[in-house]
This record gives sequence, C-alpha cells and structure tokens, in this order.
Amino acid sequence: MHRRMFLRFAGSMLSIHAAAGIPGLPFFERGNRRNPGLKVPGELKEEVWETRTNPDLLRRLCPEDADGCSWVTHAYALYLDTKTNLIPLTCIQSSREIVMPRITFAGLIEQLDPHTWQELVFGCAVHDLCIMEWTDAVFGEHGAVWENPIANWPDFNPNPIVDEMLKDSRGAIIWAHQIHALYSLFDSQVEKMLEFRKILNAKMSDRLREHEGRHFIDGRDLMEIIEERMIFGHTDYLNVRKASVLWRHRES
Repeated sequence: MHRRMFLRFAGSMLSIHAAAGIPGLPFFERGNRRNPGLKVPGELKEEVWETRTNPDLLRRLCPEDADGCSWVTHAYALYLDTKTNLIPLTCIQSSREIVMPRITFAGLIEQLDPHTWQELVFGCAVHDLCIMEWTDAVFGEHGAVWENPIANWPDFNPNPIVDEMLKDSRGAIIWAHQIHALYSLFDSQVEKMLEFRKILNAKMSDRLREHEGRHFIDGRDLMEIIEERMIFGHTDYLNVRKASVLWRHRES
C-alpha cells in the first residue's frame, strides 16, 4: 500500500451554499449569520499512539480495517468520544513512527475562532490539508509543513472577481470546485475544467502551458492567480462531514 497509510476524510462533496439548504438538518440553516464563537467540544480527542498499546481504539475508529491492518504500528486520530460511541473525524494508519502535529486541531480552531458554518467548514478544510502536508513530511516525500497556517496566512494581490469567488476560504484556493469556477470564467466546457484541475494537481507543467493566455482585466494570467492562491500546492474536494459533526456537538 502506497506510503502505508490511509487518510480518511469521508463525507458528501457539496458546496458550502448547497449544504445550507439540506432539509432536516437545522444546524445548516444558520448560513452566514454570526453566532457566539464556536468552541471545540470537550469530548473531542486528538492523539498519536502505538497501536499495540491500544489496539481496541484503532478497531473502534476503523472497524472496516480491523482484520487487514497487521502492518499498522502507529496511528493518529481526531475523534469525538461521546457517552455511547466514538465518532472518527480523521484517522491515519502507519507502519512508521509518527508524532503529534505541532499545530493541533483544537489550536487551529482556537486561532480561527469560527462564528459561522462557513468558517467552521473552512477551518476543517485547512486542517485536512495541513494533515496531508504533515503526512507527506512524515513519510519522507518533502519537508514542507505549515506549523501555523492561520497565523501565517498570506496577503494576496487584490482582484475583485477572484476575491469574491474565494471569500469562503480567505482568498486561497483549497477546493476543487474553486479551480473549476475560475477556469469557467474563460471556458465553460466541463471536460476541460476537470482535465485542467487534474493536470494542475499532478503538476504537469508541459500540459499546463496549453492553458496559458487567459488574462483578467488587471493583466494577470489565470495561472499566475492559481500559483499565488493555491497555497497548499493542490486542492481537495469539499467535505462537510467533519464540520457538520462538530457543529452538532458544539458548545454553546
């Protein structure tokens, strides 16, 4: 198995605004209304452990893998420990030693201080991308790890159209649909949008040259905007599961 690890970010691939209209889930309906600062639930736990010291925890968090993970020696997990069960939010399994990330999820959320559903979704997405960078470093692919992504968030060159399209992610490109939306300003063919994002994530520079020459009114090329704003080097599909679990269990 590649890098001997799993990344589990299960959930629906929805836009934030589409999620706001899901019937039967009243906690989505708050939309952009500002609420008192959301706090991380008291039962939220984040830890790294040697699986031999607590194999039961791994089985409870990843029951579907219980019989096929004899190679796993270490694990990282972010989960809710309720009175009745464990709710896994992120689980990483490894055959190598891993250590706790320097920026914890609780620390990240404390810095972000989310007051709306959108801000919580954004915070969860940043955590997912940070965890991906952290595991890349753990598994030796590269050493780039953002220890404090919120405090070190870059200032982007202003562009009214782009700023409006990326307002839910503080001006950065972190979700796949944002790439599609930016590309659609110049070409609305769905097949080309999907192909563009794939070669962008794969960093196929020779193929990217085919998409040069798309300029905004300020003279900057689409690729310039993407290089500046795609600060994690890749994008992920929008996943609302982690945020929805935390929203339902948030402290008042």
